[in-house]
Amino acid sequence: MQVDYRAYTARMGTSSRGARPGLPARDPGQDSIGRLLADWARERPDLDFSPVGVINRLGRVREHIDSALLQVFRDFGLTAADFRVIVTLRRVGSPYELPQARLMTQLALTSGTISLRVDRLAKRGIITREPDPDDKRGQRVRLTAEGLRLFDKIAPLHLANEDRLLSSLTHDERATLAWLLSKLLVSFESGTAQAGLPLGMRLGQHTSPGPGAPPSACPTHPACSSPRPSREHPPRQPGSPAATSSSRWTALSPVARPCWHRP
Repeated sequence: MQVDYRAYTARMGTSSRGARPGLPARDPGQDSIGRLLADWARERPDLDFSPVGVINRLGRVREHIDSALLQVFRDFGLTAADFRVIVTLRRVGSPYELPQARLMTQLALTSGTISLRVDRLAKRGIITREPDPDDKRGQRVRLTAEGLRLFDKIAPLHLANEDRLLSSLTHDERATLAWLLSKLLVSFESGTAQAGLPLGMRLGQHTSPGPGAPPSACPTHPACSSPRPSREHPPRQPGSPAATSSSRWTALSPVARPCWHRP
C-alpha cells in the first residue's frame, strides 16, 4: 500500500510542530505476534516466550518502517544507505566533509562498502572525494552544493514521513518508547546486555567455591549449588570446543566464573 507522504506533510503544516498526532490510550488489539504467542502458550506452556513479544515485534515494526521510508528516497533516486551518507556529512557542519575512514566508522561499514557508496554518490555530483592532506593514503569526502540542496529537499519530507509512521502513538507514548529503546540500546553499546554469553548462561562476579566444594557448584544460587546435571551439561572432553570455551570463561578474571544458574 502506497501512502501519499507529501499530502501528509502538507496537512501537518508548520504550525503542527508542537501538536503530535496520536490516538487515545486504549487496547491496540491483537497483532500477528500476539497470535503467535497465543499458539505457543497452547503448544508449549512450559517455555517462556515473553522475549518473543519484544524481539519479534521490533523486527516486524522495522520491516514496516524500512519499507515506508524507502518511498521518500526512491522519489529522489536514492537508497536509505545513500541518504545516511548525505545526513552524516551534513550533520558535521560546514564544510560538510569527513575523512573517508571516519565516515566509514560512523556508518559502521567496511572499507569496500563505503567505497561503493561514495563512488555512487560522487558520480551523481552529490559528494566529492579528494586526497586528504593529513593522510597521504586517505581521502576526504565532502558534500557538494547539489548534495546540500538535495538534503534540504528530502529532510522535511523524510521527517514528516517518520512522524506519520508514529501517528498511532501519543506524544507521551513516543517519549516512553524512546526512553525504553534508549535504555536497551545503551545496554548493547556499553556491553552490559551480556549479548555474547551462551544461551542460558549468566556471567556474575561470584567468588570461587570454598575448599571441598564440587568444581561445578555455584556459590551464589542454591538452585545450582550441586554439580550441573549431565542432561544439560555433559562432561567435556579435553581439547573439545566445549572445554576450550570453558577455559576462556575461567580466564576472564581470577574471581569471575560462569554462573550456570538459569535465570
